[in-house]
Amino acid sequence: MERVVSILSDVTERRVAEDALRLSEANYRTLMESLDAAVVLKDADCRYVVVNKGFSDSVGLSQEDIVGKTSAEIFDDLGFVEAINAHEEEVLASRSPIREERREADGRIFDAHKAPVLDTDGNIGGIVGVMIDITDLRTAEEELRRVHDR
Repeated sequence: MERVVSILSDVTERRVAEDALRLSEANYRTLMESLDAAVVLKDADCRYVVVNKGFSDSVGLSQEDIVGKTSAEIFDDLGFVEAINAHEEEVLASRSPIREERREADGRIFDAHKAPVLDTDGNIGGIVGVMIDITDLRTAEEELRRVHDR
């Protein structure tokens, strides 16, 4: 006697979830790459997990060359790395976002925001950073002040 066992399962729910995940990932990638800002996501050990093109372009390295590394492995300026590390330690310790205006050695000025990333249990899973180049804005403000002061 031969037996044939057939198992059928409804995969509709799984396919819907997979499609929703793919759409969410596509939306996330579009958002990250279309922002006119440098955006980074670091893990709890302050290693880069995700960086957008704006960040990779600003440091002159590919995204692949940055992910998995720390700031000390990316930047040569020890003072700059120490400042980054101090701000990240502050975010991790306080569990609060910070904001600073920072002038780079090349003269560019950035409005930098850093905030903790919390997991579903409320534990710190990392840090998100957004850096916006405000050099042109500050230059225009200075020019307006000069014109006004004449």
